[in-house]
Amino acid sequence: MKFVADKRGRLDVFLCEKLNLSRRRAVFLIKNGMVLVNGKPSKKGEILQHGDEIFVKEHPIEEVPPDFEIDLPVIFENEDIIAIKKPAGIPVEPVKPGEKETVANFIKTKFPETAEFGLTKRSCGILNRLDTMASGIILSAKNRKAFSYLRTLFQERKILKEFEVLVSGRIEKNGKITLPLAHHPKNKKKMIVVEENTIYRGKAYPAITIYKPEKYCPDHTHLCVVIKTGVTHQIRVHMSYINHPVIGDTLYGGPPAERLYIHLRKLRFQWMDGKEIKILSKEPLEI
Repeated sequence: MKFVADKRGRLDVFLCEKLNLSRRRAVFLIKNGMVLVNGKPSKKGEILQHGDEIFVKEHPIEEVPPDFEIDLPVIFENEDIIAIKKPAGIPVEPVKPGEKETVANFIKTKFPETAEFGLTKRSCGILNRLDTMASGIILSAKNRKAFSYLRTLFQERKILKEFEVLVSGRIEKNGKITLPLAHHPKNKKKMIVVEENTIYRGKAYPAITIYKPEKYCPDHTHLCVVIKTGVTHQIRVHMSYINHPVIGDTLYGGPPAERLYIHLRKLRFQWMDGKEIKILSKEPLEI
């Protein structure tokens, strides 16, 4: 894959943005000689200049093997797209060479041609992600045209993403959180809220989370959550920030549970023919 830098900035950050990778994955590719800048091996922390050519070599981990054993529920399908109901505990994509039992393996098995387009070969046309221990809708394109169209809709925030989320404590009123998020400076597994007037040397990503209480239990609240952006751990970090961490999210201060109580229950968008597509995955969360 070949890219051209459109501004000055760090190589690892550039890879994260262009390929939708984690920082850890981007650094892995750089350290293992999989990234060339202007035809030469790159270094961690390299600063790109406008016009630099970046070439990312293919890597065995990008090859997703078919998996004829895994069977996931298909909740929507037409000639262009397929939507899967991902159970909690099933990863979206493999992280190790040869890994199976992921949504991507399932998609690759049903539609081998999906390996030919997407952010990487291991994406298999998949357009959104969920944490492994969360559940809900995973949307995949079945052809290049559909992938390109939907990718643009996601980037332009024209796809409604509605979640059911269980959080600690009682939330009485509707709310909206607009604070940006950034990678934790010391813990690569975490994200942090960047408050107003806070000095942060890395990149802060815009994040908008809207929530509304739907049901109350003695020690937790069922929320309807709509995210206008798609930053890593967005719901988890924003809920923890207002002192209502997600049930099962011990990374951000939530109480332990057998799963992460986040479920993507609705996607809604306009298709190329002007008709609205609404994909539902009803799964009331109960502790």
